[in-house]
Amino acid sequence: MSADRTREVLTIVAERLSEFGPAWSADRIEGPLLRGPGTVGVLLRDNHTSHDNHLDLDLMLNVDRPAETTLSDCTTGMGPDLPAQWRQAVDSWAQLTVATAIEMMQPAGKWADHIHGDAATGVPGWHVIHPGFLGFGRGDVSQLAQWAFEAPLAPLLAEVLDAAVDRVFLNGVKIIFGGTEGQEIAEVRINGQAHERASAALRALPWPRPQTPVFAKTYLLLVHRETTACGD
Repeated sequence: MSADRTREVLTIVAERLSEFGPAWSADRIEGPLLRGPGTVGVLLRDNHTSHDNHLDLDLMLNVDRPAETTLSDCTTGMGPDLPAQWRQAVDSWAQLTVATAIEMMQPAGKWADHIHGDAATGVPGWHVIHPGFLGFGRGDVSQLAQWAFEAPLAPLLAEVLDAAVDRVFLNGVKIIFGGTEGQEIAEVRINGQAHERASAALRALPWPRPQTPVFAKTYLLLVHRETTACGD
């Protein structure tokens, strides 16, 4: 990973995260780490794909306690050139993963929804924060996101997710699916790692197979288990 690429991507990250407030500064880039306000930081990890428009990002809620507070995700952008693709990738990551984390730290129902463990739309027994679904691709990008919202998606995957999470607190679940029939993509990553059983369960669901390559993406944060009913 080149130093120039790292700095350019993290500068884009600083600009985008400043929109949430308070400001982030590119002056606080230290190698692959961008330090933000307080204890927060973003680490640009080595690209696990061969595509340079793909970014592997760790949002660290406390840079001094990465094992307990890191929300790992990856994101791919589209656009006419690499900088535009990186900006689009960072923007989608900010809309989902970052918004979820901010809502957890500053709960107000502004950036994402809180779904409690007794709600029919969540993962039973877990306090989940969910920012909604983001559609992208070529064609009607709303159709898969609409299906996922109406299904709803989280309860359909709840059993496998509950068995798969490996932390007591802060389990980040990336979900992406879509593509034309026969060329579908269905991937679930839990705490940054691809999970085959969860991905297979996602692929088996009856989401519409579009005629054009469109996709839906979301990020669920399973914050902690709830032992009592909390309501919606």
